[in-house]
Amino acid sequence: MQTVLDLVTRAKKSDALQNRTLLGIGIGFPGIVDSYTGTILRSRSLGISEPFDFRTEIEKQCNEYVIIENDANCCCWGELAFHTENRTRNFISVLGEFRSDTRGDKSRHGFSLGLGLVLRDRVLHGDHFTAGEFRSIYASDDTGQFSIPYTELESIPEDRNMLHRVYQELAENLAFLVNCVDFTKVVFAGDIAGYPENLAENLSRAIERGWSFDNKREFVIEFSEYGDRAVCSGAAGLFAEKLFSIPDIADHFHEIVGYDLYEHLRAKGTVWNI
Repeated sequence: MQTVLDLVTRAKKSDALQNRTLLGIGIGFPGIVDSYTGTILRSRSLGISEPFDFRTEIEKQCNEYVIIENDANCCCWGELAFHTENRTRNFISVLGEFRSDTRGDKSRHGFSLGLGLVLRDRVLHGDHFTAGEFRSIYASDDTGQFSIPYTELESIPEDRNMLHRVYQELAENLAFLVNCVDFTKVVFAGDIAGYPENLAENLSRAIERGWSFDNKREFVIEFSEYGDRAVCSGAAGLFAEKLFSIPDIADHFHEIVGYDLYEHLRAKGTVWNI
C-alpha cells in the first residue's frame, strides 16, 4: 500500500511541474482482480490469499479516484484506448514477464505469463474474474505454468535455447485458443516484447496446423510498442475508457463511469470544468 501511495505522490509532483492535473489513478496488479469493486481476490505475487478491498483502503489515504485491474487485462485496455483499429477485432494480449526476484519459489519462477481477452470491444473478465489465467496443457504438479520445471526457467531470457522451448509450447497453447474463438490478432506485451525471437513464426505455424478448413486463416501478430511499460500505459487507458464511456445495462452497479465519474471527480476537487 505504501509503495502505491509513494508512486501517487511522485506522479502528482511530476504533473505539477508540467502544469497538469492528476485526474485519477489506474493500477495493474498480477492475480485475480475484481475491477468493478476494486478488490484483489487472489495474488500469489503479492502474497494475497484472501479478498483484499484495495480501493477502500487506499481511499482512506488518497484523495484521487483509483481504478484497479488485472495486469494482462490492462494491456488490452491500452490497445483499445490508444489503437482504435483494435476496437473492431477480437484479440488477445499476451503479457510475458521475466522474473528474478525470488529464486526457487514456484509461484515466482523465471517467467510469468497472463492473457487478456477482448471480445466485441469488451475485455472478458469471466464469472469469477479468472479469464486469461494461463497454464499450459502440458504442465504438471511439478512445474509452473509450462511443462518445463520452474527451476530451469530461471535461465531465461539469456538461455536462448530454453527461451525457444518456452515459445514453442506457448505457441501451441495460443493457437488452439485463436482458432477456437476466432481471434484475429495477438499482441505480445511486457518483457517478452523485447525478445521476439521466433515467437511470431512459431505461432503462425501452430495456428495454420490447427486450422481444419481450406480457407486461409487471417490474423495479425504484433509486439506492443509500450514494451515493459504496457501495463502502466494500459492502466491509464483503462481510466480514460471509464471516464469517456457511456453507462449501459452491461455495466456493474459497483462502478461509476462517464458523466457520473466526472461528477465524482469534481466533488473530490480533482476537476473543476468540463
